[in-house]
Amino acid sequence: MKSSNNSNWQQRLQELEAEVNQTAGQSSEQNQRQTNGQNNNPESTPGNYTNYTIPEELKAMANPARYQPLLDRTLVWFNALPQVGKIAVVVVGAFVTFSVLRSVLQLVAAIASLAILGVLLYLGYKFLVANQITDK
Repeated sequence: MKSSNNSNWQQRLQELEAEVNQTAGQSSEQNQRQTNGQNNNPESTPGNYTNYTIPEELKAMANPARYQPLLDRTLVWFNALPQVGKIAVVVVGAFVTFSVLRSVLQLVAAIASLAILGVLLYLGYKFLVANQITDK
């Protein structure tokens, strides 16, 4: 009984060794292909994002040359203004900028207030109402 059990274990061990050797041989082949440049598929190597290509639409949006004509026209228009006009544009631009900034900060404050109110309501329910229900 013991000798047949021992031979089963030895046979299973040999099978596992053969499996490990086969797997090691495959991974070494993949490593050689990667180093030789044969494996250019980014999905075949998890965590390898070096071969990622940016879509053409995003490249076009991020291209500063795309906005250069608009910037040039704006600068020509601004430089053509008289001195009083330039001051007025700067004042109005500052006013609009600070108004937008103020609105964003008010939105953030409102969200924070709602979050605090929600936490207080939850804690009030948890300690007051939930305790009364369990006491009955």
